[in-house]
Amino acid sequence: MLIGDLSWPQAMVESVAILSLALVVCVAIWQVFRTGQTAIKKESGRHDDLRKDVDELKGLVERPAA
Repeated sequence: MLIGDLSWPQAMVESVAILSLALVVCVAIWQVFRTGQTAIKKESGRHDDLRKDVDELKGLVERPAA
């Protein structure tokens, strides 16, 4: 069934339903990518903190004993 074959009220309802479904799908996809991006940023921060700790420990180990 084509939207062009429907009466204009039916066509409007069908069009709004299709657009609503498309909007819901877009929002769901957006949320998935934003959640992934947030997780990546958190992991990056953890790696930076770990790198600082490793560098600090290396500095303590490599410091000549007095």
